[in-house]
Amino acid sequence: MAYNPSEEEKGKEVTKVSSYLLPKGGLVIIYRVSSLLLNGVYIATYNDNSTEMPWGCDISVEGALLAAEREWRVFNPEADENPFTEVLKFLQR
Repeated sequence: MAYNPSEEEKGKEVTKVSSYLLPKGGLVIIYRVSSLLLNGVYIATYNDNSTEMPWGCDISVEGALLAAEREWRVFNPEADENPFTEVLKFLQR
């Protein structure tokens, strides 16, 4: 039986834009999501080698990383390091 996408799924495209391997482990991945209604939204995720979770979303890569950086601080206030801060610093070089 052939797969038949629902009306919601038609015209959607998810593209991996880039990924950043962190020195102490883990991976930050940026995706671009496009649909018939959206010109493109970027989602910043963090993969700790067991799960991948979205942390930030915006119309630009930097905006998605900044949103993810803020969310990480809210949900991980005791964390010494923020993976999204590391990627932002890397990109500013």
